[in-house]
Amino acid sequence: PHSVVSLFDQQIAELKICNGIAAPITDCPGTEAVTTGVSRTAMWTLTAPQGATINVFKGSWEQCCNAARATCPGTFTATCIGGVTSGE
Repeated sequence: PHSVVSLFDQQIAELKICNGIAAPITDCPGTEAVTTGVSRTAMWTLTAPQGATINVFKGSWEQCCNAARATCPGTFTATCIGGVTSGE
């Protein structure tokens, strides 16, 4: 059985990565290698490849999250291409 993740919780958790990327902040600036955003039923954990940091714009991050949710409702793991200082 799949867990039910609220779309609202998903969207709030998306904005809590990198100590918060809600407006007016538009990106994770490449200072962290791992970050987590949590809101009730949703949790996103981003992990950059070894030696890299997370450097992703909010719009690209939201697109990746929405595509993953559309493809895999419930609990899932996704890989977002780009958004790090080196590697994929």
